[in-house]
Amino acid sequence: YPDCVFQFLTQNPARYSEFEWPNNCWLGTTIRRPAELGRYDDLAKIKSSVKFISFEPLLQQTPVVIEKKYIDWVIVGCETGYNARPCRIEWMKGIVEQCKAAGVPVFVKQTPVWKVGQRCFNSAEEAKLIFGEKCIPKKVISKDMTDWTSSLIVREFPK
Repeated sequence: YPDCVFQFLTQNPARYSEFEWPNNCWLGTTIRRPAELGRYDDLAKIKSSVKFISFEPLLQQTPVVIEKKYIDWVIVGCETGYNARPCRIEWMKGIVEQCKAAGVPVFVKQTPVWKVGQRCFNSAEEAKLIFGEKCIPKKVISKDMTDWTSSLIVREFPK
């Protein structure tokens, strides 16, 4: 199916080298925390028309140097679901800023937000500054970009 794009995502990108991939196959790896940064190097060595990293779910601040010569696309998002583990807006912003600086397209999938009524905030602390210390903002995972901080409203794709 040459008119379709197939995206492959693995936690073991070294395995990609075992196969030959047509140009309509995009190859990616998941990086959730610093201990998994070696996957970036493994993916960088693979021959593919599009290589991407999915920082999803982003579970820890992950110091990474994103370079366009190795990576063509980045996806970033927090964990969803009832028992979602914490993700901080600052971690996501850092990855988005790196992508922008490197000229790498980035797709923000969902972010944590803290709501008081219909108002959204980047953190519980930010909400408490406005509504007072007794305020208990509700943490939600939002896929609705109108809830997000403006610097994270990014949904780009590789060319």
